[in-house]
Amino acid sequence: MFEDTFDYVVVGSGAGGVQEEFEPRVGGLSDEALAEFVRANAWGHHASSTCPIGQPDHGGVVDSNFRVHGCQGLRVVDASIFPRIPGLFIASAVYMIGEKGAETILRAA
Repeated sequence: MFEDTFDYVVVGSGAGGVQEEFEPRVGGLSDEALAEFVRANAWGHHASSTCPIGQPDHGGVVDSNFRVHGCQGLRVVDASIFPRIPGLFIASAVYMIGEKGAETILRAA
């Protein structure tokens, strides 16, 4: 199914470009491994997940109350807190997290 997908990328410009595979070197993966690679690494054009909710020892940057670990008085309430992108159309998830963040901050005030 994916035999020719990602095999080569043209490097350089014009007719003299060299064809070679470069990172992540998925050309030799099985269909199942390639499908898993795409599920784990593909995302839409909406950047997110740069400051995920979670424990610091597991890569988390904020806690469940949106407080940045190790910082006092700093919270993050935007798309960056999602541990993984919540789909390609993230607007509703961002609105939801904004509402939840506002409620959490007001309750703490």
